[in-house]
Amino acid sequence: MKKLLAYIVLFTTFNNICYSQIEVDTSSNYNLQFEHLKVKAYGKIGIAMGITDDGKMGIGDNTPRLGLKGKAPIDKRKKFFVIAKAEFGANMVNRHDYIYFSYDPGYPVGSVKSAIYSRLGYVGIETPYGELTFGKNWGVYYQDAMYLTDQSMHWSGDALGAWNAGTDGGISGTGRAEDVLQYRFKKGHFSWAAQTQLRSISDNDKPFGDSYGFSFMYSSEHFILGVAYNEVLDGVDTATYDQAKINDKIGGLAMSYITARINLSVAGTMFNNHEVDNLGQYYSGYGFEAHTSYYIDRKKIWQIRATYDMLIPTYEHSKDYLMSYWAAELVYQYAINSYIFSSYKIDNSQTVDGQKLDRNVLIFGINYAFGY
Repeated sequence: MKKLLAYIVLFTTFNNICYSQIEVDTSSNYNLQFEHLKVKAYGKIGIAMGITDDGKMGIGDNTPRLGLKGKAPIDKRKKFFVIAKAEFGANMVNRHDYIYFSYDPGYPVGSVKSAIYSRLGYVGIETPYGELTFGKNWGVYYQDAMYLTDQSMHWSGDALGAWNAGTDGGISGTGRAEDVLQYRFKKGHFSWAAQTQLRSISDNDKPFGDSYGFSFMYSSEHFILGVAYNEVLDGVDTATYDQAKINDKIGGLAMSYITARINLSVAGTMFNNHEVDNLGQYYSGYGFEAHTSYYIDRKKIWQIRATYDMLIPTYEHSKDYLMSYWAAELVYQYAINSYIFSSYKIDNSQTVDGQKLDRNVLIFGINYAFGY
């Protein structure tokens, strides 16, 4: 508790110096001035309460986090900048919920008992020719292509392969990629990105990159198309929690049609040794996610959302395994990026032996965000 309070005080202090102007007097000939050095705190507090069809109840976190992001020019014409971000997740509520209804997608393995855990942390250079970063950052597979359908307040993103095998996608590089070097570039309606992970976590360590990924996106006023691919090179046959499975690879395509009040999005994936079933066994297969949302009122305060997710294996061992659910939401936006919502999930998933899970859940949640 003391660590959590100290953490909150730290971020409050940083928030008070947001957008500070700093002048640096140097001994050079032109006295370079760093104006509008931006340091900003941001975060979200989210908690949800749920009840199953048979009356079991629970309260859980809904992805709370706190972060700092900074940007400072390094040249006189302010075309080149140093950028940095640090973001931490927080356990606001007991993680050992009595029922399974609330979770942070890709909660890092091994941090279940930690009050604070790392979500993102990177530094880099922003230039007119693109952005180069290194550290722990959103993978180009998700951030630059496959995020399009992950738009619900609570249930979505499970079929995209970003948070694979019960992790945050850090090892495979598809979610919040660890030890990653990334380059992003955007011009007009087009953008592309590439990454590689540099680490030593297995006997199959590679000298010039242990995974690679790339993405391409086209965006216009009403239409967005994203394509992405990611492959692990240092995977092992018997993977532990901090290793990738051998021949782990995934490709995906996502598209959205967006108007002032309507969002229609679909995404499909094909993967190899990227996901695990209920017994913890890796499998190859296909994923599909569809999302739609509609603003009920012209002020864009009330919104209804619906999502369908499915993961299905291709090999015979898990032919009865299935991850599949429908979810519907009613959302009320009471402040910028802050919402009150209610969601209902109809779960059609089944285990390797064909047993249906029937984990239908109704939840009510409140999110408060600042600094975004």
